[in-house]
Amino acid sequence: MPDGDKLRVYVRIVRLLLEEEDSVQAETFYNRAALLIHSTTDRETVLQFKLCQARIMDYGRRFLEA
Repeated sequence: MPDGDKLRVYVRIVRLLLEEEDSVQAETFYNRAALLIHSTTDRETVLQFKLCQARIMDYGRRFLEA
């Protein structure tokens, strides 16, 4: 499976886990996606990734970083 496809799947999983308020599992898949984020130029995927990052930091009470 190409890296871009893997990244999109990981970001989707993170978004779904955040909707279910499971920030621990979401952070696990976020870390997997973080390893692949540099391999894409798709702006929509990068934006979704950054939004997930902000939500995870918000759950972790790291407001200034978010």
